[in-house]
Amino acid sequence: MFRYVLLLLVAITGSDAMAQNLASANGSVFPRPNVVFIREGKTTRDEVLRAFEHMDTNASMDGLFWARWQQVKVQVEWFIAGASPNVGMGAAGGSERAWKILNVFALFDESHSVRYYRLCKETNVISNLQDILSQIDPAPDVSSDLVLPASHHHPPFNSHGRGRVIFEKGALSFEEPKTPEHNFGLPLSAIERLNVAFGSSPEILRLRLNLRQDKSSREFILEASPSETVRLVALIDSARR
Repeated sequence: MFRYVLLLLVAITGSDAMAQNLASANGSVFPRPNVVFIREGKTTRDEVLRAFEHMDTNASMDGLFWARWQQVKVQVEWFIAGASPNVGMGAAGGSERAWKILNVFALFDESHSVRYYRLCKETNVISNLQDILSQIDPAPDVSSDLVLPASHHHPPFNSHGRGRVIFEKGALSFEEPKTPEHNFGLPLSAIERLNVAFGSSPEILRLRLNLRQDKSSREFILEASPSETVRLVALIDSARR
């Protein structure tokens, strides 16, 4: 004999105009930006800056513009109603949103018009930065050290450590204060792959750095601001040249 009756209703409103019109960055929520107006060779720098004023990152410079924000990907409305002979009727409901992060990269020519434009998801951030940095003259400064907080999976038992990675003079070193026996250093040429990991925000990127050492592979998760990410990509590319 059933003692409870449960009714669960879920509505996925990914096409809802109000839900899809939300975006956020730098602690503010605002209508998501219009990205279809940008035309290479026609749209001006001022037009781009006005359109993305709330989403501009501190990585933007004279030659490079980088806007970054998150917007609603899908919204779920849910409602649960139940009945019990002893408790009676009850109901609960709510609304949940799934967000996605988008990026706009732009370069400008001497007449202050857009000469390069890309709208990209997180999976393409690093490859787009590599493409853009190859076109900037002068390139970002790579002479100073870069220090980033990092977590590390130690082989062979995949234990977890947290410390920092220091990039300097064509090499990197990992320092973990609590367990210094895990510290090590390698040339930047040991970097096998860099990409964006799950869990980034508009303000902080989580970057997966894979190193190849002898026959073993090591993986780090770095935390970097957009400007630090630009410097990191420039450092790695300079070491490969």
